[in-house]
Amino acid sequence: MIPSTLIIVVGYGLVVGFGGLFVPIMLMDTGAVSEVEGMILMIAGNLTGLGLMGIGVMVSMVVGVILPIAGSHTVVKKDFAAAFKFGEIWSIYKANWSGFLVAFLIIIGGSTILFFGSYFLVLTVVLCCFYPFALSIVAAYLALVGSALIADAYRVGVINLPAVKDS
Repeated sequence: MIPSTLIIVVGYGLVVGFGGLFVPIMLMDTGAVSEVEGMILMIAGNLTGLGLMGIGVMVSMVVGVILPIAGSHTVVKKDFAAAFKFGEIWSIYKANWSGFLVAFLIIIGGSTILFFGSYFLVLTVVLCCFYPFALSIVAAYLALVGSALIADAYRVGVINLPAVKDS
């Protein structure tokens, strides 16, 4: 997730924050550019930063799909280098792509339902103190269920692997 985090932080934090706002303001203040040119620089900086943020989000979505499978592959092989063997990971994913899709959909759907269920506590004045505890319980439960779903999809992918190689 480091590349996507860097793209988002650099894109949104530096380009929009510093480059998109402060530099044009300093240039307008010193008289180096007119107000119109400064506004154009601000808009260009904001659009560039938002574009980089969008690219970072897309990269994080791709990595978010690969990372659990690579983690499972690392644990099974008992070798850290196995996380970077993308050919093996891709063949396991192809052998059970529907299982991984169902696992990811259950994780996303479950996290949405459980998050909004726990967020209901924030909306009530009396129960808002319980929100951090409820959210930590929900996150732990979701991590446990999600890990089991990914592990099962990985297991089925490995079982189906010879059938994919034969065809």
